[in-house]
Amino acid sequence: MATTISQPITALPFDQAYGPNPITLSGIPFDPVTGALTADKYVLQIWVGGTASGTLAADLRQTPNSQGVAIFDIQNTLQNHVSPSPNNVEEVGYIGNDIMNSANESVVYQFKTGYESNGQVTIDNEPAQWYLDFGGTKKYFEVPYPSTPNFIPTLTTTSGCTTILKQQQPFTAMKAFRLGADITDGKPAWLTDIMPVYDHYVTLSDMTTISYYNAVTGTGPALAKSIDAFVFWQYSGNTEIGVNQVYNTTGNGGGPNTAPAQGLDPDYPTWAITCGTGPRNFQDLDPLATHYYVATAPQAGAVGCGTAGLADGSMHYVHRFNIISKKVVMISLHINSHG
Repeated sequence: MATTISQPITALPFDQAYGPNPITLSGIPFDPVTGALTADKYVLQIWVGGTASGTLAADLRQTPNSQGVAIFDIQNTLQNHVSPSPNNVEEVGYIGNDIMNSANESVVYQFKTGYESNGQVTIDNEPAQWYLDFGGTKKYFEVPYPSTPNFIPTLTTTSGCTTILKQQQPFTAMKAFRLGADITDGKPAWLTDIMPVYDHYVTLSDMTTISYYNAVTGTGPALAKSIDAFVFWQYSGNTEIGVNQVYNTTGNGGGPNTAPAQGLDPDYPTWAITCGTGPRNFQDLDPLATHYYVATAPQAGAVGCGTAGLADGSMHYVHRFNIISKKVVMISLHINSHG
């Protein structure tokens, strides 16, 4: 009998590193006649990396408890392998690439389990499952972590076209929103009365970024696997004055696609994508714009669907940027980063 993971943590989609990440091992060897244990400790190895050839990050040992199992909380190990966003993240789009992947803020890992006896380690179980954690926080009771109900959009297929069945929230959290029905000036035709819209009140000097989970769930078309583009819908009062696409490709700093509509599955480091969305980040802002919306668009599906090869709508909650001053103020900021 091999050691087994009897209380697995959340498999993919993902979990958060700052909070409880418990895992229970059982199956330590014992004498079938006397019931006495024939090994001293459980062994839990954590291997990190985006491919099957990971590197050993931790080798944890623990004696069995009164029930013959061992319970590990691996959050400290995971926290050592995620980092804060780069210092220049708010400048995305203004300096360098338009978007940024999640290489810093995520870790992909798997387990090997076994036991220790008289100082000798035997690894008897190497599960194939990989796990993904981001450098975010969660509450003590969020085990397993509710990633799918909150962050992962659901797609379906209607006559060959991509349909956004369920919007989800970005990682970037905001509490206050209004509904599409409450917006009386310019807005996209696909923005329905019941869609939440999160307002930002900004000047032309403001830099803002929003981070999103990049993969989807559901039964969408084969090429609709991720955010294909970030779409900026610009308005001057009630009048639409521009629709601009920032494609989520490796050349723009994102991925996994190297070209639009490629239909690749997200993998490390493109599970999450950050887009520069503020007026200073967005390089195609029309000087006449009074406000604009940021949408996450999947590939449209069959030929003739959507607009410019993208589905109409947004997979994540819509953010609206209201320009309250047309003056560009040049300032120098010193930002202290706190853990």
